[in-house]
Amino acid sequence: MKIKIISAAIVFAAVFFLYKKLGPPFLASYHYSSVSPDKKYRVDVYSEPMFGAMPGGGGAGSHNSAIVLRNSWGWEIGSNAECTIFMDDVKIEWNNDQYVTIAPARSIDLKTGECEQ
Repeated sequence: MKIKIISAAIVFAAVFFLYKKLGPPFLASYHYSSVSPDKKYRVDVYSEPMFGAMPGGGGAGSHNSAIVLRNSWGWEIGSNAECTIFMDDVKIEWNNDQYVTIAPARSIDLKTGECEQ
C-alpha cells in the first residue's frame, strides 16, 4: 500500500513538472507566438483572465499578459513574472542573441530568463 502511494506521488510530481515546463500558464488564453530568427527560441503570449472587472474596464487590451520564453524544445526558460504588462503594450522584437523585447522598456534576457525593466 505504501509503495502505491509513493508511486502515485512520483507520477503526480512528474506530470506537474512537465505541465509547468511545457504547458501554458494556469487559466490563461493563448494569443500568438513569435519565433526567433535563428529558430532557437520562441515567445508565447497569453492573456490572463480578469476577475471582477468594473463597467467599461474589461476590454481585451486591459488584461494582464503572460509571456513565456521557450527554447527550441518547447521548455520554459523565462517569463515576464516580475514585469506587469498589459496586452495592449505587448510588442515582440528579436533584437540580438542576448534578449528579446516584449514591450516598451521591457525585455527578457535569453540567458537568465528574467524580465528586465
